[in-house]
Amino acid sequence: MRIGIEATRINSQGRGIDRYTCSLIKAFSQIDKEDEFVLFSDNASLVKDFGLGPNFSIEPLAKRFRFIRRPGLGCIGKYFYKDLDLFHFPNSDIWRSKYSKTVVTVHDLAPYHFPEKFFRNKNDFNRYLRELKCIKKNSDAILTVSDFSKNDIIDVLGVNSDKVFRIYNGVEEMFRRLTLDMNEAKSLLNHLELPDIFVLYAGGLDFRKNLTVLIKAFNILLANQRYKDLKLVIVGRRPINPDTKMYEPLEGLAKELLPNGSVIFLNSVSDSELAVLYNLASLFVFPSIFEGFGLPPLEAMSCGCPVLCSNRCSLPEVIGDAAVLFDPEDIKGLADKISQIINSSGLKAELSRSGIKRAELFSWQNTAREVLNVYKNLAN
Repeated sequence: MRIGIEATRINSQGRGIDRYTCSLIKAFSQIDKEDEFVLFSDNASLVKDFGLGPNFSIEPLAKRFRFIRRPGLGCIGKYFYKDLDLFHFPNSDIWRSKYSKTVVTVHDLAPYHFPEKFFRNKNDFNRYLRELKCIKKNSDAILTVSDFSKNDIIDVLGVNSDKVFRIYNGVEEMFRRLTLDMNEAKSLLNHLELPDIFVLYAGGLDFRKNLTVLIKAFNILLANQRYKDLKLVIVGRRPINPDTKMYEPLEGLAKELLPNGSVIFLNSVSDSELAVLYNLASLFVFPSIFEGFGLPPLEAMSCGCPVLCSNRCSLPEVIGDAAVLFDPEDIKGLADKISQIINSSGLKAELSRSGIKRAELFSWQNTAREVLNVYKNLAN
């Protein structure tokens, strides 16, 4: 097969769609030496930078890719793409007219469910609805990352269930249990100005992540003097000029409730540093109210970190019984569960063991194999 992939969002240090695209392409390179992959990107060094095989090539966006948003090219458009057996869009930015067999990954439908947060006005929301119609019309297969998202896509788009394929994400191999000596651990903690004992969150910082509830729960927890030295570390990048509808003033809330610096924000942490933080944290807390998959708690579990996780959307499906679940709207309940886990060495050890075992079920190689099976069935 000769496969085209929209690779404008391939970033090994990114999250979400960026991480998905990068990890999937690297896994293709590891397991598939026969099919040809054409990556549509303006990053000319992509193949070299990611160590991809000789069956990978780059095509600049200024060539035929610029036609993806031009409707009605018909036979001309199909002629431009006739060398490809299929085209995969790893995000929902699909072409307006269909020029070859088409696969699109829809990670979730958060904008549909929270239009007041994602869109400035009704025109922007209607544009998004038109994009969903394009996905329904122009895709031969829709990939998604959980049964929760699959059922949501079937309900909202009104597509047949046999057109939607649930294929779970994987966990990068760097996220694993590490053997760290005290000097290595101290060096990173000192570099990031972190204490020895801390509760960790890592991921996005937008409203879906529900971090105001986590900060308020931590405030309740610290009212108990036994926790006065415990710190909450929040790892995540915020845009330079964040949309106030999407991003709540977390730093201001933390300073208001916890003026003694009990909440530490880290804006820029490499994956290797994050893996160490997962290994060193006493507990990982993920209070999200909406996820299509939920990669950070799985990364934490892979590193042996005990996980306390929201019971919403895809999260119970992904983490199984390897974490403690909580209602993300119950602030006092969250504080109580943090206390319960922090104070029980036996529970922490059990969560660590079961988390590692659960995370072993998710690999990007498995993801890539399942995606290739969808490709082959379409191509044939």
